Amino acid sequence: MISVIIPTYNRASFLDEVIQSVLNQDYFVRNSSSSFEFLVIDET
Repeated sequence: MISVIIPTYNRASFLDEVIQSVLNQDYFVRNSSSSFEFLVIDET
């Protein structure tokens, strides 16, 4: 399993762009069946 940790602070409007950017990386494109998780940490 791959974990992608995304720390953020008042940037909810950018989350879609960030997640799409990660999913467009070569690893995720070639290994679409592998399991992964996104952990979004709101540092408020």
